Amino acid sequence: MIINFGKSVTNCSVCFDVNGNYGIQNNFMHICGNSWNGRAYFPNGMTWCKCGSPSYWFVFFNSKIKLPKTVTSLNNMLHACSRYNQNLQIPNSVITTSEMFSSCHSLDQNIQIPNSVTNVFAMFSGCGSLNQNIQIPNSVTNASLMFNGCSYLNQNIQIPNSVISAYSMFSECMYFNQNIHIPNSISEVFHMFLNCSFLNQNIHIPNSVTNAVSMFNGCRSLNQNIQIPNSVTNVYAMFSSCYNLNQNIHIPNSITMADNMFYYCDNLNQNIQIPDTCKHMRYMFAYCENLNQNIKIPSNAEYVNGMFRNCIRFNQNVQIPHNAVCEYMFMNCTNLNQNIQIPIRTPVYANNMFRGCKNLNQNLLILVNNYASARFSNAFRDCNSLSNITLGNNVSGSIFINAFRNNNMQSLNIWTTEYTALNLINNAFIQGVTTKLTYDTIANGYYNSYYNVYIYTNTVFPY
Repeated sequence: MIINFGKSVTNCSVCFDVNGNYGIQNNFMHICGNSWNGRAYFPNGMTWCKCGSPSYWFVFFNSKIKLPKTVTSLNNMLHACSRYNQNLQIPNSVITTSEMFSSCHSLDQNIQIPNSVTNVFAMFSGCGSLNQNIQIPNSVTNASLMFNGCSYLNQNIQIPNSVISAYSMFSECMYFNQNIHIPNSISEVFHMFLNCSFLNQNIHIPNSVTNAVSMFNGCRSLNQNIQIPNSVTNVYAMFSSCYNLNQNIHIPNSITMADNMFYYCDNLNQNIQIPDTCKHMRYMFAYCENLNQNIKIPSNAEYVNGMFRNCIRFNQNVQIPHNAVCEYMFMNCTNLNQNIQIPIRTPVYANNMFRGCKNLNQNLLILVNNYASARFSNAFRDCNSLSNITLGNNVSGSIFINAFRNNNMQSLNIWTTEYTALNLINNAFIQGVTTKLTYDTIANGYYNSYYNVYIYTNTVFPY
């Protein structure tokens, strides 16, 4: 059966959209003549298309369609027609084909796109069976999400210089492994190869690109020394979950934010150089289980929270910047045993900083500059080997809830008032303890034998 649209049709958008959110568009009703009553009935296997209702869907639609030469828009035309697999001829009059075949799971045809088309946004998105070398004409400017979710696609698609936007173009193309040429016309490539599990190509990124967020996120097979140009300013999660990656990626001076950049790169063990321009490094190397390099953090860094979290082989004496937020920074670094110095202006936010560092056994010195907002909750929790810590200068107002829970503390020296020390210790080992501790008087302070806590008051801090 062939559905023949009349010559007067200019818009076939959403004609067969199974969700029925838009109903029958413009002049489409003329194919039913005067009998149109909110439904379009087609014989020989065709079912219903009811306005504004998802009750009757074209899920099983797989008929040939002949489009008139007057049509200009095919947006969403066959959206979610799961069984559709026809080589539909698109006339030269068409300008936009946005989401035209989206979620046509059975489609595997080499659809010819005419030179009149400028917008192919998500045109084949969700076409899980598609594996054709679709030719993109020079007229196209927007190719974002064009092949998103085409799981079996593995063709060397040529991107013309006319394309400006190509974000998520090949995202979720699981079997895709082609060295795509990205033209200089493109500025945003975020999510471009997201979760392309088999991709292992040295993709060249042109100087026109500024946004590379999650560009290779989830490319598990990737192990190439990708060159990042100076034009790029945002590399958030760029190589996140690239499990096989072990390259010394150069980070240009244009980068100010590198959060999650190498998150979950299991195989990575390179001394990545971080430029002084970079201030945000949240979870940058988190879960890089093989990483053990002396990474230098820029002195002006502002956020390093979770930076080395769960790097189980990491054992380096990292210098922490003065003003950085460092919550979760070394959490579960089970091999870490370094006397890491926390500067006097740093510990505003240090919750969970060393939690789970089972091998940490250093005489740590923590300087608190009388900061009422200092946070050390769970900071040393589950540090089973930790034995000696000195707190000062005047920790009044600081929060140490569960800070030393589940460790074998041998000596905890606190330089503060007796009142502050009592409240601090009652919460630092087990949250919610209300029993007052008994202290023996010693020179310049007090001593508690149960926790082996020394409290020094009314004296000068010796550091």
